Amino acid sequence: MKNNKFLTKITKGLPRRYRLFKAKCLSKIYHVFDRAIIDDSKRSIYQGKKKINLFSPVWGDYIEMFFDYIIPGFMQEGNIPRLVSEGYKVELVIYTKKAEHKGQIEQRLSALPQVTNCMSISFVEYDMSTVDKNDILVTALIKHIGKCLDENAISVQAMPDNFFGNKSLYHAIKMIEGKNNMCLGTSYARMSREAIRQSQEFNDLKEYKRTIENDELVDLLFSYGHHSFRSCFDDVSKNISHAGIAIRQIDDNLYSVINNLPPVMVADFHKSDLQFFKSCRIINQWDRLWLRKLIKSNRYKASGSSDMTFFVDITSDQEKQTPLKDNLLYNDVFLEPKNRLLQNYLCNAFCFMWRRKR
Repeated sequence: MKNNKFLTKITKGLPRRYRLFKAKCLSKIYHVFDRAIIDDSKRSIYQGKKKINLFSPVWGDYIEMFFDYIIPGFMQEGNIPRLVSEGYKVELVIYTKKAEHKGQIEQRLSALPQVTNCMSISFVEYDMSTVDKNDILVTALIKHIGKCLDENAISVQAMPDNFFGNKSLYHAIKMIEGKNNMCLGTSYARMSREAIRQSQEFNDLKEYKRTIENDELVDLLFSYGHHSFRSCFDDVSKNISHAGIAIRQIDDNLYSVINNLPPVMVADFHKSDLQFFKSCRIINQWDRLWLRKLIKSNRYKASGSSDMTFFVDITSDQEKQTPLKDNLLYNDVFLEPKNRLLQNYLCNAFCFMWRRKR
C-alpha cells in the first residue's frame, strides 16, 4: 500500500519535473542566442566623470533660437546651476561655420554673466563649402565625440531648438552617474515655433524671470503643440502613429506614450561610437542604427517619466509634414517594415509616462 502511494506521488510529479527540465533547457538555449546578440563588453568599470560638454551646433537662424530656448532652459536653477553646485564642470561647446556667427554669439553671451560665470564656453569653427544640413551636423558630431573621449566627458544634446524643463538635465545626469559608457534617452514631442511666441511663460523665461517645471511644460505642449504632436493620439482612426509615436490619455492629467525611436539626450561615448559615425556619416542614425548599437551593447537607459525628464523640440509649422494615414485606431507599431529593427521592437514594449500639471 505504501509502495503504491509512493509510486503515485512520483508519477504525479513527473509532468512538473518535465516542465521544469524543459524550461531550464530553453533558458540555456536562449542564453546562448541572447549572448550572441548582446555584447556588453563596452561597459567599462566605474569611473566617476565630473565634466559635461554641451553639444550645440549654432549658425544662421538657429542663433536666435539658441538664446531664446536652449540657454534659458539649461540655466534654470535646477539644471546646470545645480550640477555646478555639486562639483560638475560644464563646457558649452558651440560648433559654428563662420567667423561672423562666432562674433555675433560671443557678443550676446557677454551680456549674460549668469551664463558665462556658470560654465566655460568654447567655439569650434570649421569651413564647409556644402550647405547640406546633414554634412554640417555630422561633421560637428564627429568632432564633439572626439573631444568628449579626449576629455573623459559626458555629452549633452544642446540643440538650439530644444528646451528642457527645470531639473530635467540634472535628473538625466544623475541617472547615468557612475555608469560608464551609458547613454540615456527619453520620449519627446514637438511644439509649434510660431504658436509658442504667444506664450507668456516662455517670454518670461527668455528674460530669466521664471522657470518652467516639467508638468507645466507638458501643459504648454498641449497649448502650443506642433501639428505632428496633435496627430499622434491613437484614439482616432486617422493619425501618424505609423511614424513611430503613439499617445493615449489614461487619466485627467496622465498620458502613456509609445515611442519606437526614443533619442539619446545624454551620452557617455565609447571609442566605437566615433568609429560608427565616421563610417556612416548620417546624422539621423543617432536614433536609428546607433540606438540599435547601444541596445546591443547594453548601453542604453530610457527615462520613462516626464516627472524625471522632459524636453520638447521647437519646430516650425512648415516642417515635419508627416502624412496622416487611415485605419490606425489604437496602433502603436512603427509601420515601416523595411526599417523596423531590433530597437523598434524593444522600445515598443516600453510605455513612457507624461503628467500634466492640471
